[in-house]
Amino acid sequence: MRIAARMAVQTAAPDRRRKERYDVQSDDAAFIQGYHGGDIVIVDLSENGFKAMAGTHIPPKSLVRLKVPGLGIVLARIVWSKGGILGGEFINPVGIGRLRLVPGVGNQMVAREL
Repeated sequence: MRIAARMAVQTAAPDRRRKERYDVQSDDAAFIQGYHGGDIVIVDLSENGFKAMAGTHIPPKSLVRLKVPGLGIVLARIVWSKGGILGGEFINPVGIGRLRLVPGVGNQMVAREL
């Protein structure tokens, strides 16, 4: 017996991670308390995502919720994870205006504009 069916194939989205990244100043490092996964320290941020150090392994493709000072709660997908360092892509990119509100990032942006 044969059954007719339709199949939808989702192709990979183009890599949008090309925005300028801003290092988070070490004395102002964004220490984020996790909900169920654990805590992370954000190392750098861009409009599209972040790089962070994590105390626990978070596998790629995991959906995470972060509470970032200045940004509030943002949703992200883990793109890569190796040796306690991971990279994530925001589900909805944050604007440059919101990125300026993050402690340790906004002051760098202003300095680059001068």
